Amino acid sequence: MFSGFNLSEVIFHDNDDLEEFYRKGLASFNGYKTQVETSLQKYICEDNSLDGVKMQEDWFPQLQVDIFLSHAHKDEKNVIALAGWLKETFGIRVFVDSCIWGYAPNLLKIIDNKYCVSNKDDTCTTYSYEKRNSSTSHVYMMLSVALMKMIDKSESMFFYNTPSSFKQSSIITNGSTYSPWIYHELQTSKIIRHQPLSNYRTTYFAKDEYGSVLEHAGFPKVKYDITLEHLISIDMSTLNSWQEAYSHEKCYYALDKLYSVVGIFST
Repeated sequence: MFSGFNLSEVIFHDNDDLEEFYRKGLASFNGYKTQVETSLQKYICEDNSLDGVKMQEDWFPQLQVDIFLSHAHKDEKNVIALAGWLKETFGIRVFVDSCIWGYAPNLLKIIDNKYCVSNKDDTCTTYSYEKRNSSTSHVYMMLSVALMKMIDKSESMFFYNTPSSFKQSSIITNGSTYSPWIYHELQTSKIIRHQPLSNYRTTYFAKDEYGSVLEHAGFPKVKYDITLEHLISIDMSTLNSWQEAYSHEKCYYALDKLYSVVGIFST
């Protein structure tokens, strides 16, 4: 990762614009959707274990991207529209994991139905608590590692800062989140190696999302304290300035114009 940004919520005041860029965002992801496996047969090894490396490659494949976009699941439509706007305006490809990767719950369900069922009848299926803990830890660890790799491979990370993703405290850059995935992504962006631009400029890119934790009735929310001090704050006016600068002088790497607007020197 070369740079990280704390992006204030982007509002599409014209609903037609929102719908248009949302469609374009979805269309840009179509060629990258993975085929979701419905069987574990291809992953079973000779010793009857499961090949975690192959599962990760199939369900969470690594792609070359410009921007890793961290966001809350509730903001998915606006985020996809933003990805469509970035692609349309700058030719930039954004990683929104739910639009490309197979859903982790789907993989988890397949494993649970094969290995974790303790009792099943016509009305109810019961799963082993201990086995479910094990299967969940394996699948979410695959997702966690895949997310870290994608952040590391992305030239830039945008944190989409909205009330759904960030509960601000008295200090503007400090607050909390109820999403374990946002917590994980922000912590990763804080401690991950920062690399020179030259490391990202040898090839030209690709894209995608996984959102916030599913809410289950009766399960308490878990809160994580987070800080955004390591991210550069930007908003819609920054994006407009970026668009204006880029329209006046197009360049091969559109992110260079953003770095110029916010005062990052890319030398």
